[in-house]
Amino acid sequence: MKYLMLAMLIAASPAFAASNYLGGMSGMILIPDDVIVPHKSIDFSFHESVHAIGDVDLFAWGANYGLAKNLEAGVSVLNNSGATDIAINGKYRFVQENESSPAVLVGVFDAAGLVDIVNPNASLYILASKNISSEVSQIEGAPCGPIRLSLGIGSGVYNGIFGGVDWTPSSRWRVMAEYANGKFGDEEKLLNLGVRYAVADKWRLDAAALKLKHFAFGVNYRVEIE
Repeated sequence: MKYLMLAMLIAASPAFAASNYLGGMSGMILIPDDVIVPHKSIDFSFHESVHAIGDVDLFAWGANYGLAKNLEAGVSVLNNSGATDIAINGKYRFVQENESSPAVLVGVFDAAGLVDIVNPNASLYILASKNISSEVSQIEGAPCGPIRLSLGIGSGVYNGIFGGVDWTPSSRWRVMAEYANGKFGDEEKLLNLGVRYAVADKWRLDAAALKLKHFAFGVNYRVEIE
């Protein structure tokens, strides 16, 4: 019975696809996740990271489009102290998750390596992601909200090993914790915490602490293209 309740909670939870704080790529705070923007949908986003780079705010506008079931592409416009850079991003899921195996994705943030204000190198990555809710529920002896573990390796912002865990305790709240090993502006080896709230079916509000000291916030909105 308890696992039936868990399954019902997962089914009832709205899709938490939303752009991360770099804009134009579905993800958690800085790192990507396993989510692909639905086919023929666009996620628009705006995020501000306070005093995040050179003690100046970073502004990120993003648009991300679902090209196919397992493929998305996006663009980010980032501004810091008057400097503006544009990033081209993409993500492809080539292995679907099943009961015993994780989903596997490859992707890139800033394919041309133009966003010097964040990192002068293209951020390529490969990511594995798995829902571990059933394992946690067996250990705890009670159902829990969906919990997903992600682990990847990459370059640029993700230089080396990166990873994160996110928990959906209710149909509207998502709690995120992640580690990004690469350089993000003046910072390196970032441990970030954040929350995402579903205001409505198409709206998401974000709040986070980058490296546990820079406050950041944002909003996401989805448009479905007929």
